[in-house]
Amino acid sequence: MNESKINRFQSFIRQVCEQMKAKEARPHVAREIRQHLEEKCTALQLEGYSREEAEDLAVKEMGNPIDLGQDFNKIHKPRIDWGLSLLFILILGLSMVPIYVLSVESGLQLSFEKKVLSTAIAIAVALCLLFFPYSVLLKWGVWFYTGGILLIILMENYGTQVEWKKMFMIFGLGVDHNVALFLFYLGGAAVLSRVRVYHTLPQKIKLLVILCLPLILLLFSRYLMYALMYISAIAAMLLVSKIDRKTLLHLSVGILVCTGLITTFFLMNVQYVYNRLAGFFSSASHPQAGGYQLNMSKVYLQEASWLNIPWQAPELSRLPDAHTNFIFVSVVHMFGWLVGILFVAILLFIIIRMGYAAIKTKDPFGRSLVVGGATMLLVATLWHVLMTFGLVPITSVSLPFISYGGIQLLFYSTLVGIILSVYRRKDLFPEEDHLSH
Repeated sequence: MNESKINRFQSFIRQVCEQMKAKEARPHVAREIRQHLEEKCTALQLEGYSREEAEDLAVKEMGNPIDLGQDFNKIHKPRIDWGLSLLFILILGLSMVPIYVLSVESGLQLSFEKKVLSTAIAIAVALCLLFFPYSVLLKWGVWFYTGGILLIILMENYGTQVEWKKMFMIFGLGVDHNVALFLFYLGGAAVLSRVRVYHTLPQKIKLLVILCLPLILLLFSRYLMYALMYISAIAAMLLVSKIDRKTLLHLSVGILVCTGLITTFFLMNVQYVYNRLAGFFSSASHPQAGGYQLNMSKVYLQEASWLNIPWQAPELSRLPDAHTNFIFVSVVHMFGWLVGILFVAILLFIIIRMGYAAIKTKDPFGRSLVVGGATMLLVATLWHVLMTFGLVPITSVSLPFISYGGIQLLFYSTLVGIILSVYRRKDLFPEEDHLSH
């Protein structure tokens, strides 16, 4: 390329980009302008203009670089999803009320101070992720998968046994497989955002192995809910990926078949799951297999009024896991059905808002992150509520943001932070040539 043209074009592009506050968007806008200038210059030369004349006319037709840069600054600037942010703060604030009542009056030996501290940390993490350029995570997709697999192997072999599961104890906090689930979520979003590169049968088989291996590890570690959240997120991300119908059909059938075979083998060989299913179908005959929990859940829900102020200490001693797996029952029992419905409604509004962010996001990786995160949040919320009514089997699943537990709160808050980061940058990376309109 002619040196004078390079200097002329670069000078114009530099002046445009200097008007833009979002530095992340500058390389994309510069590339867009340079491409337009090159195309215009070539077209003018074909019309009979000399090279120098074509360069001058191409730059001149672009207009004033200052005005153009200010226009680009308005288009490509960071956006904050205030709706999701406010709902996130609201649910965190409201979640402290039932934990405070339980810690003061129920005798469950809960630490309200830990709840406040974990909430503050969760907000700080989400705020930091808001300003974090999520796109840098894309190139680490395979490493996220590898890290999650190694973490599960290490935890199962060297972790501390707490009730039925293995975990690492870090500063007094129990870190279980949700860290691996988060790594699989990041890895799945990265892999599926590039799913169009898997064309041949061997490549598709390789992709199926990559996607199904975490499911196997989570199931055989007895983290049933994490396995369901993971495969649901993968299915949702696959549906929004831009691949042809034939490849989508092949992958969907492959994932369904693999999931079915793995789950069937798991159910046939793990007594724990058999007992849970037995308790689900016949709670009276299997009180130690989840039947007792379900019966107590129904009792406390039947005793609840529409609205209540817990002036007296709530009697929840008969309800196991009243602060975690059955926090929805505790909320309804202590404050009434209206408050319980309000909590669930806010969670559903958060998920709907995430869906809106997914629609607005054009970047494939960003869209996969939003859809996958929203799906995991939806699965956990619905399962937690439905199992309290006996509509699905009882398993270990916290109600997002509301149940007691710092690691779980950090997990869901991290999802929110990443989704806020995606939304903030949705206009920084142009997919279209705005100059052509």
